[in-house]
Amino acid sequence: MNCAYQPNFRSALQIVSQTTLEKTVLQCKNQAVAYIPWGDKMDNIQNCTTWFCKLQVAVQKDLTISIVAAVIIGLILLALGAILRKFIWPVISKWASRKKNLIIENERLDRKLKRGFGAVAQADHGTHKSEGSGLWLTKPVTQTKNYRTDLIDSIPIWVIANLKGGGGKTTNATNLAAYYAMKAETDCAKPVLLIDLDYQGSASSMCVEDNQQIPGDSFNSMATDLVNGQLTAAELVQNAKPVRKNDMIDGLPLDIVPAYYDLALAENRLMIEWLFSENEKDIRYQLANILHDPLVQSKYSRIIIDAPPRLTTACIQALCASTHLLIPTILDKLSSEAVSTFIKQVKDLQKAEVCPYIKFAGVIGYRPGDTDEGRLTNAERQAIARAENTITDALRSYQESEDLYLKDAKLVYNKFLSIMCGEFYRDSKNFWKRRAHEQCIW
Repeated sequence: MNCAYQPNFRSALQIVSQTTLEKTVLQCKNQAVAYIPWGDKMDNIQNCTTWFCKLQVAVQKDLTISIVAAVIIGLILLALGAILRKFIWPVISKWASRKKNLIIENERLDRKLKRGFGAVAQADHGTHKSEGSGLWLTKPVTQTKNYRTDLIDSIPIWVIANLKGGGGKTTNATNLAAYYAMKAETDCAKPVLLIDLDYQGSASSMCVEDNQQIPGDSFNSMATDLVNGQLTAAELVQNAKPVRKNDMIDGLPLDIVPAYYDLALAENRLMIEWLFSENEKDIRYQLANILHDPLVQSKYSRIIIDAPPRLTTACIQALCASTHLLIPTILDKLSSEAVSTFIKQVKDLQKAEVCPYIKFAGVIGYRPGDTDEGRLTNAERQAIARAENTITDALRSYQESEDLYLKDAKLVYNKFLSIMCGEFYRDSKNFWKRRAHEQCIW
């Protein structure tokens, strides 16, 4: 049989598998003859048709096996996919998610560390290093909503501050609060609020009993809750302590927020949490958020804040919440130089938009001991004059009027202060110029 003579047979060979094709070709070769008579062609065609049928059967068997194998493999793959989705993929997904979260957390931690250490980092000048500008200038500055408008429309909020101790902050704060409370009583005005933000609590000791100042076990003082944001405006208005009554003072319209030593712990914690966090809440404006609330603004006619002698969390909150700053100081060399430094720090805070709207109410100096000018020695007068010049020079150098040094201000005798301090009148005259008709007026 000549296989080349049958084109249909050759076409069939092209679609079979390699193994079947090789067998068929071999069989064709074995049956090939040099010359096939015409009479035998029909037999040859019949034989080829038989072979073609055999090839077709073989191809069908191979296709059936291939299809079955493909189906089996598909089912196996589907089973493996189901197992992968149910058991293996959740493990892989969880691992990938955990790895992603770790990467995000590490990046967040890096940002926190850079922010915290950057706030207290030294300034590199190439040849040397110096201390930086201060942590309270840390960016970004996130003021409370309507901060500027609230300050402009606010009742007077005075912060009595100086970074040097013993300058008369508490004395001036309590006297001012007493004077304005007495004035409010006379004018039938709203009461005055005194806020003690010095953890030593001297103003609190003057104004309230110990059981109202010292918090119970596992409780915070009222000033601590105010600074750390745990006291709302409504709670402040409701829970502020009235000044204690006595024979000389009855129903004075003066409330106080007392402080105790736990405030120092809260200040440190809040500062560290703020430095090493990405919280959008700016701790510098916590107090402003409360004091600018309409409930507080409508309850009181004036707020006086006794600040600590350090630029702590409570002090920076007081500066950001207040409309005016009054700086009391002793008229000596060391204290007057401290005033100059403090003014510079406040100016830096204003420039950095931390407390840009606070106004200087003035610098008030006093002399411990007798205030009578006629009883001062020449050396004392010269020392006082030098201290006053240092203060006025500082005011001019920072573009403030030298008239803000309240030279004519006198701290005078005040019954309220004497009684609150537990001093007798005969003792008080040794420290304060005794003019019973004046009440800390400047």
